[in-house]
Amino acid sequence: MDDDIDIIPHGLVVTGVVLNKTLLGVPGAVKALAHVVGKTGEAGGTIVQAWGESVAQGIRDKAEGKSIMARALANAAADLGVSDPAMVQRAADTFAAGILKKQVNREAVARVAVEHLNEGDPIDPTSTGPTDDWLNFFDTIAERATSEALRDVLGRILNGEIRKPGSFSLSTIQFMSVLDKDVAVVIENMFQHIAYEDFIPFPNRFDYTDDFRKKSLLSQYGILTDSQNRRFIVPESGILSLPFKSLQIVFKCEPGTTVIIPVVALTRIGQEILPLLSSNTHQSGVIHAAEQIMKMEGVLSADIVAFDSAGGSPTLVKRLQKDK
Repeated sequence: MDDDIDIIPHGLVVTGVVLNKTLLGVPGAVKALAHVVGKTGEAGGTIVQAWGESVAQGIRDKAEGKSIMARALANAAADLGVSDPAMVQRAADTFAAGILKKQVNREAVARVAVEHLNEGDPIDPTSTGPTDDWLNFFDTIAERATSEALRDVLGRILNGEIRKPGSFSLSTIQFMSVLDKDVAVVIENMFQHIAYEDFIPFPNRFDYTDDFRKKSLLSQYGILTDSQNRRFIVPESGILSLPFKSLQIVFKCEPGTTVIIPVVALTRIGQEILPLLSSNTHQSGVIHAAEQIMKMEGVLSADIVAFDSAGGSPTLVKRLQKDK
């Protein structure tokens, strides 16, 4: 445990979180976590501190806890020129619970982020982390995250943005915060067909099927583009690979062959949410893509191989050869 610490510099504490000391040497990570769980305005800081004092005492006396909050609010009210005592008391009654609930939500999101930061690859110590504008927007979403599912997603987004600033746009954060379960299921289903982490090949195969509705829905949500073509030139080695998440098609072709694949590509939002999903590759879709490309001039054979998540040797799933 000597390598871990549960208090971040400058007095920031995340309940239930143990932060690896290595991360404490990454200013961008510390700044981002501090922003999410502990940074407030001057008046807000006084109120949070007062409420924290009542929590530290175990909130043994609810009335006393409210009194502490009321005094802090009274001081803030005086600064703002508010003189109605009843209004101050009502604010104390409602604001105390509200601000604590937001803090609980923020820390739950930060907890997920820290878990991923501790477990993942080392972070570049020179990383500056997310920008203040990004964090300001993220905070407003994190403090409203009451479901475990949304907290998990936001925590992973924060982890990704700390590791690689610019990984997640504000549009993606907003999209994920309002994503309902039914649409999430459609996304995970369709993302099983993603190749190159960038596009779905041969989208016409979805015509006249239930998947056509799903594909259209993702286009309406701005996750997929309209149909287009991707052009690949086979190198001198004669090998062309088409990688999916857990499968890969390895084509043997005549060098210089041009392979044109009709696709629907992921938009920026689609590319950013792809790492957040746990979809497996749809094997029948990969086989269909291999069969379609095998019909093209200059393509001689195709091996569909599966990769072991533990890093073992690939396994041959299916081999296609052109009839002589």
